[in-house]
Amino acid sequence: ALGGFPAPDYCMLVCPQFNSPLYCDSDHPQDPLPNFGQTPRSSNYVRKATVVPGLETPEKNYNHLTDALLDTPSTREMYLRRLKTIVDKYVATDYLRGRVEAYYAKISDSARRDDAKWDTGDIVEGYQQLLKEQLPQRKDQLLKTYAAGGPDALLPPSQSAAEQQAVEIKNAYIPLNGEYTPSIELRNPSADAAVDVSGWVLTNAQNVSEARAEPRSKPFCDDVAPKNAEYSCEDLQRWGSCELESVQKKGLCRKSCGNCRLEKGPVRFTFAPGTVIPSNSSLFVTDDVVKYRRSLRKYQMHQFVVGPVDGKLERKPLYLYNDRSDLMAEKALA
Repeated sequence: ALGGFPAPDYCMLVCPQFNSPLYCDSDHPQDPLPNFGQTPRSSNYVRKATVVPGLETPEKNYNHLTDALLDTPSTREMYLRRLKTIVDKYVATDYLRGRVEAYYAKISDSARRDDAKWDTGDIVEGYQQLLKEQLPQRKDQLLKTYAAGGPDALLPPSQSAAEQQAVEIKNAYIPLNGEYTPSIELRNPSADAAVDVSGWVLTNAQNVSEARAEPRSKPFCDDVAPKNAEYSCEDLQRWGSCELESVQKKGLCRKSCGNCRLEKGPVRFTFAPGTVIPSNSSLFVTDDVVKYRRSLRKYQMHQFVVGPVDGKLERKPLYLYNDRSDLMAEKALA
């Protein structure tokens, strides 16, 4: 209820077990067991869970994949940088409040009719809880408790212009006749700051708006077979029909037809939301991610690779623009 207090066995807005950005790792398990709270490390975990056979110890009662990702320095750094971007964009502003108010205005009349008929509860109370309790408390936690300089500092400072401008196009190999796999390396030289490149554009077009307006390939190349048809992707390839506009427009049989990337227009690649380059690390852009990774296996190499890069492969200067379309880096190609 509005103005109430969380029960001791469900501290969603109070204890760090649920509110930490590291939720679900081995230090913040989903369902702490009765022996939690008996050591200094777990003194804040107050939820008492029913012991499930096979999960009698906290060591078995957490998300092991989440724990592994957060225990790996590079992925932990990437996650916290991306989280800080989201906090700055949505939590530090009035964005979430605006969304709550917009949805309330849209559904409040229907919710009142539901309550009158089914006694589902007053929507006003939930609306007030969100605006007066949940959003302010979560905002305080992410902007103070877990922020840089806070009592439990986990999040990095907001991404600076200098950190963005430090990213460089270090190397670029653009084949003209398919003699090798394209590889464009973006390097983050910072010793201690990951860089969020979500929405950035790599292109050889000097006008970034032109590159953004061009169509993009899907990140994964697979075969979408024709629906309700008596022919297959293999048939389309055998008939030489892969270049038909209707086939390409619908994205049919991309893998069988070799249409995993768009070959027209300027070279271009837009980095997907959540793309972060760890500190002192590189990100490689190529035309075929699977093929590129396979080529690394025989050398036992491991690289962070994204793609496919679209456009006509030409040895023209490359430009890197951030999500606000500011020029961050450029590279002349021989």
